[in-house]
This record gives sequence, C-alpha cells and structure tokens, in this order.
Amino acid sequence: MKVFICGDHKVLTSPCVIIMNHRTRFDWLFLWCFLMRRGCLSYEKIILKEGIKRVPLYGWGTQCAGFLFLSRSWTNDEQLITRGLNYYMKSSYPLQLLLFPEGTDLSPSNKAKSQQFAKERQLQVYNNVLHPRTKGFIKCIKELTKNDYLQSVIDITVAYNGDMPQNESDLAAGRWPNEVHFNVKMFPISELPIHDEHQLEQWIQDRWQRKEDLLADFYQNGKFTDKYTHLPGDHCRLHLTGVLVFWCVMNMLLFYLMATSWLFWLLLATGTVIFLTMSRRYGGIEQLELLRFYR
Repeated sequence: MKVFICGDHKVLTSPCVIIMNHRTRFDWLFLWCFLMRRGCLSYEKIILKEGIKRVPLYGWGTQCAGFLFLSRSWTNDEQLITRGLNYYMKSSYPLQLLLFPEGTDLSPSNKAKSQQFAKERQLQVYNNVLHPRTKGFIKCIKELTKNDYLQSVIDITVAYNGDMPQNESDLAAGRWPNEVHFNVKMFPISELPIHDEHQLEQWIQDRWQRKEDLLADFYQNGKFTDKYTHLPGDHCRLHLTGVLVFWCVMNMLLFYLMATSWLFWLLLATGTVIFLTMSRRYGGIEQLELLRFYR
C-alpha cells in the first residue's frame, strides 16, 4: 500500500487535536501511516465508542493504551472527557488526540441517515462525509486550551484508491486499498475562535464543507489538488520491516505455546479473569488508572 501526503508538511511535535473524516471503520489504523511519517505514533490517543473496550484482547489493549471511551450519554461523556484530558495535561503528556466528529463511519446506512437529517433541517446533503457532531469537539478544545496546553488542531482529510475495507470480513477477504492519501491542514490554536462556542461550531462545520469538496474532487481525479510531499526512500520502512518480523515470530511462538504448554493456557485464563474483573468493578483498566490518579 502506498502512502501519499499533501498540504502542510510540518512534523507534529507538540500537543494537538487531530480531526478526520470517518470513511471506514479502520481509518484510525490507516492514520498510523501518517503518524509514522509526520507525528509520533506512541503519543496518539483515540476517542472511541465504549463497546470497543469490551472486545477480548483488542479492546483490553485499548484500555491499557489509555484511550477515551464514550457511551453516547452526554452526562457521563462530559465528565469522562474532563477527567481523561486533565489527566494527560497534569501528566505533562504530549498528547496527540484523534477525534472523529462524525461519530461513526460512512457506511451506506449511516450515509442515508445523515442525508435524511440534512434534508429535514434544510442543510446541504453530503455524499462523501457525514455532518459532524460538534459538542464533543468543542468540549475537547475548551479543556485542552486551559493553561495554554493545546498548540494546534490538525485537520486531516483521508481518501483511498482501491478496495475499501468497511468491516473485519473485508480485511479477512484481502480487500485493501492500493493507496491512502492524506490532505493535511494545520491550524495554530491562536487561529481558532476558542472563546466563542457558536463560532467554534461554525468553524468545524466549515471544515467539513471543505472536506466534502476536497473528496468530491479526489474521487473524480484520483488525487488531491494540493502539492504532495516527496518522501525519498520512505524513512520508516526499516522500522516497519522490523515490526513485521517481530509480529510474525511472536505469532508463531504463540501458536506453538498454545499447542504445547498448559502453563500458557493457565496464564491466558488468568489474564482473562483479571481484565473481566477490572471491567466489571472499575469500568476498565483506564478507569482504574484515573481513580488512582485523582485519589
């Protein structure tokens, strides 16, 4: 898969909020391609749906990574966002927070609902994005601008050429894009109307109008009109090769232990019980960490 980046070319080195359109359920995974080249992948945190954290193994990993999980109940989510973001700020953590303002991916059913919503409220009908939900974005900006912590908002428009994996079965069938394109616009926080919620809401609405236009042009021409960054030799290729070798060896070792060691199965069962207990008693490993931090 080839990676193309256009627009602003600066490397992310300071706390930022990344907002991106949600074309497929796996946009967060493809964003890693960008962060490997223009950011710091180890500092990325994602705002996700709460149900994901309960998925065995994968969900437990997101808990340990300290991601933020929303329940779609604003009373609970507002408190969670406040506690989670203040935890990172007080820890002097160089946070790179990924937020999908659309709230869900551009599946056919979600697209139909969004278009119906737009028609009922006499808004423009979008074909390439969903109308953004602004409340969570505004809350994140307000919290992270305290004490001059947040430095910038990174607006990324992602587009794909080739097959589009919409769910896990698509990945299993080998449906994968040949190219992933990132159009990047970086806004210093001083350029955002952070002291006026209505203007901030209009700002993000305008950005999504811009995304609709960018994507319409992309899917007509196969590329964005902005100047692309030349990445000579793809400097992260050696690192990615090492990661690939590590996980191939690790997977073979795991399968070997599953077939030969009852101690491995005991360890697996013990870990499962621990994660299930933490989820039931505290709401997850990340919630246990917040309880410890604010105690």
